[in-house]
Amino acid sequence: SFYREGATRDDFFPADRSCQLDGALLKKMGLNEKRMQDGDALFFLQLLTPLCDPKLSGIDGDPRKGFYCDVSDFTSSYAFGKKKSSGNYSNKFEAPTAEELVNWDGVVIENKNDFIGDSWITDTIGDTMYNPLIADTMYFRRWVDIKRNLKLCDWTKETTRDDPNYDPTQKYRLIWDVTTYNLNQFIKKGGKDVVVDETTWANMSYADVQSVVKGKPGVSKGGQHTVLVDRERRYIYAWVPRHKWVKRAHPFTQQGPAELKLLLDQCLPLVQGEEQEPGDTRRQIFEEKFHVTADNHFSGKILDYMGERGWKGTMTTRRDRLPVNKKYLHHKKETPINQVSKVARYENPVILVKHSTPPEGSELKPYTRTHCSFQSTGSCNISMVNACQEIGLYVRPKERGRGNDKRIWGIEDNEARDLYLFSYSAVDKIDQMLQNWNEFYISWKWWHAPTRHGKSLAKCMAYEMYKECASGQVDPAWKVDKPKSAKAFRRTLAKQMCNYRARNTFYPGDDKLRNTTKLPKKRRGMKQSNVNASINDEDHVGVSYAQFLDAKRPRGRTEVSRLCGDNFGNLGLHMASIKTVQSRKICEVCGKPCWKVCGVCNMPMHSGIDASNSCWLTYHDDNFFGLTRGDNVKLLQGKKSEWKPPTAATIDANTRHIAKLKKRMANDISEEEY
Repeated sequence: SFYREGATRDDFFPADRSCQLDGALLKKMGLNEKRMQDGDALFFLQLLTPLCDPKLSGIDGDPRKGFYCDVSDFTSSYAFGKKKSSGNYSNKFEAPTAEELVNWDGVVIENKNDFIGDSWITDTIGDTMYNPLIADTMYFRRWVDIKRNLKLCDWTKETTRDDPNYDPTQKYRLIWDVTTYNLNQFIKKGGKDVVVDETTWANMSYADVQSVVKGKPGVSKGGQHTVLVDRERRYIYAWVPRHKWVKRAHPFTQQGPAELKLLLDQCLPLVQGEEQEPGDTRRQIFEEKFHVTADNHFSGKILDYMGERGWKGTMTTRRDRLPVNKKYLHHKKETPINQVSKVARYENPVILVKHSTPPEGSELKPYTRTHCSFQSTGSCNISMVNACQEIGLYVRPKERGRGNDKRIWGIEDNEARDLYLFSYSAVDKIDQMLQNWNEFYISWKWWHAPTRHGKSLAKCMAYEMYKECASGQVDPAWKVDKPKSAKAFRRTLAKQMCNYRARNTFYPGDDKLRNTTKLPKKRRGMKQSNVNASINDEDHVGVSYAQFLDAKRPRGRTEVSRLCGDNFGNLGLHMASIKTVQSRKICEVCGKPCWKVCGVCNMPMHSGIDASNSCWLTYHDDNFFGLTRGDNVKLLQGKKSEWKPPTAATIDANTRHIAKLKKRMANDISEEEY
């Protein structure tokens, strides 16, 4: 048709033009009412970046492409092949599992410091913040080793600039391709209105996909990719890189039109009834060729190309790409506000219409080109193809404030202007969402920047999928009265990724991973009462797992553990080292004056044998770890002046907390044995 069917001036985007997820497939993948009510963020992310090999997920016909298992293989191959990290002449590197790579990404999301290494430092310096969740997830040295060897492609197949098939995006495109492909599999019906624009990341390194960036606030140098996204849900349907190696075919040799043509060529096989190449397993999700909104960077003769092939489009037009002589159109960069311009607001916009009919026997289609001035006092022009049924001047009310301060006024408007303004902000809103993730760490390797950007986009898509399911439009049973905000979704996802263990068998394919199969069957899986432990746990109370391990199993060969709950030999050493001092001290356990010090721990405490004077026994008890005066300062960043002896309820809570840490330590020791 020559216009967007179903759209009117009062309703530019009717419901039948919206995108819709495939509820039946989501149910098959394991989505249910409980997961929605719990806000299981990691479930939605693993739909786009699978934690396992989809072929071994246990789901018949799993349509996804793998990610974390592939990255694990690429990283191991690079570490032992290129980096020679077998331990013969360099530090030995242990091959990372998919589970560990999920934990690694969780650390990046959870980090709140400018330098990620500060998250492991227990002494707070300046604005740095110790994070017990990160410290529990993995050691800093291990995190750095994985970053040093991380690889998203087969290093043996990488091409150089001299190669005619050189691809500058080869080092990181896996995350972009997998996210886009897997998202396509879960869409039942694609939206009929899309937006094309570039998404930008900042990076000061020199690389083939990075250069000086103009017109982007806060970014002077970095890289850009052009994405085609759904206007409403902001799902990414396709993407193309922006660099000089992109092949441009005549007549579209300018950057914007060439990129738009590549995007349309990518999406053509997704239209129902169009031919797909052998091996293209993407779903045909579009009922018809969609309507594209873009800015003037993409304008020009591409609109004729779109019209001849049945696409629809609306875009602002550069002043050097106007369809007719500019003297007939608005083209002055600045227009003074005077009586003439004020009167012009009451006149209809400048409108040009052209109906084109292809030659007989041609496979091309007839189309309608429309050109319209944006506003009476501006130089902006809008060009369209098969977009609007009518265009005319009308007044749209605007209002600001509330109560007695509320004011209402009218602005000149027309269909073309509204259609553009109501559509174009989709990519800008994605960039706003990316600020919530703020994934950052320092790396000398330039490709980590677009990799981080791609991972952040995947998380944005996961959140958009969660919101659509929570609205009840996919399945009324999944409706959530108060869906998680973007920041709450991030906090939940960070905690889940840091706490992710395949042995819990909570996600598809977990039961096939080696971290699960090496355990006895009775220890695999998660008890029903603990299914949501990684989602709804309260804030961390007491010492971290890493701190407990350091105290329970000191790394120095001559060091004696302070915690003697199951080692009476150590307790005897502590008892024999107790000595009397001349100056008065403050007991670590009860806070009262004392004159005794444990020589091994070098801490003051009462050393009597009666119940009222046996603080030395309590101090060396596992269950009291984290409650002493010194622990509050050194381990929990508290203040000496604010410390108080713990109550019975606090001691009980800490006992339960230590019991969990002991159980986790026993599980880790058992896994090492297996």
